Formats: sequence, C-alpha cells, structure tokens
Amino acid sequence: MILTGFQFGSRLNLLGMEYCHMTYNLFLNFLRKKVKIRARLGLYYRSVVFIMKIENSPQVNGDMVATIEKELRYIAALIKQKGREILSNYTITPPQFVALQWLFEDGDMTIGELSNKMFLACSTTTDLVDRMEKNQLLMRVKDTNDRRVVRIHLLDEGKRIIDEVIKKRQLYLEEILSNFSGEETKLLQSSLLKLHQEMRKE
Repeated sequence: MILTGFQFGSRLNLLGMEYCHMTYNLFLNFLRKKVKIRARLGLYYRSVVFIMKIENSPQVNGDMVATIEKELRYIAALIKQKGREILSNYTITPPQFVALQWLFEDGDMTIGELSNKMFLACSTTTDLVDRMEKNQLLMRVKDTNDRRVVRIHLLDEGKRIIDEVIKKRQLYLEEILSNFSGEETKLLQSSLLKLHQEMRKE
C-alpha cells in the first residue's frame, strides 16, 4: 500500500500524540507512587515519634503522686506561714484576708456567695463582715436591680490593705523564684495553671 504525503504526515502526527500520551501516563503513575511512598513514610515517621514520646514520658504512679501531694502540702503550709507574718503588720485576720481577697478579685457579692467561696457557714461569714464593716474595710449595699438583696462592697481602705498584702506575698515568691531559670519558671507556671484547671473540673 502506497501512502500519499498527506497520509504519511497524518500517521506521524498520530504516532507522536500516542507517544506523548503514553509518556504523560507513565509520568503520572510515577508521581502517584512517589506521593504514596511519601505519605507512608510520613505516617511511619509520625507513628515512631508518637511512640517515642509515650515511651519517654514518665508514667504517673503511686510514688510520684505521694511525692507531689506531700510537696504541695509543705508549700501551702510555708505560704500560709509567710502570709500570717505579713498580716501581723495589719489589723485583719487570715479569714478576713481571704474574704477581702474574694471581694477584691470578684467584686460585690452576697453573704451567701461569699460563704460558699470561703466554705464557711453564713453565720460565721456574717461575723467576719460585721467586724470588717466596723473597721471601714467594707460596707453593705442594696443591689441596684433588686433592693431586697444586700451585697458586700469593698471600700478603699480594704482595697489598699489587700493590694499591699498581695504585693508583699508576690515579692516573697519573686525572691524564691530568683533561684529558678527562666525556663524553670515558665514550666512551673504552666504546670500550676494546668493543675488548677484540672482541679476545677472536679
């Protein structure tokens, strides 16, 4: 069979297109395999890292919990003792300091609300409020939305005392933390925040 020049040229173009198409498919298959290999390697790498983290992280056990509980108890006692030393220069008692602190941080509240925060009976909280009201640290005010509700409002003298006491406590802690590195201080802060958040869930 004799092909004309036009037919011969058409065959060459067709063969060229088929060759390009075949090369393109081979290239796509290569890319797909490469992507799959990379994905599998990435998954394997992430799995290894996760397993290593688990193996290297200390598991919580009874001895660790006992040590943490004991150290927290000792720290709380030391802070309480230092707090009493600071309060000895003022005319308020430790329970009054706690009440003033709640009012300072959370604002006006009723006797019942303050009692719940301090885990005290309403009668005991009422006695605390009476003494502090006589010393002009706080006062009882009517709720603006409901005149039947009485709230405890912190006065300027109470704000001054609680602000001074808290700052002195912070200075004491700052002196202790001066022996910590910046990284240790950040780690302690994040750990205490997480512990506090977890305990508030209970």
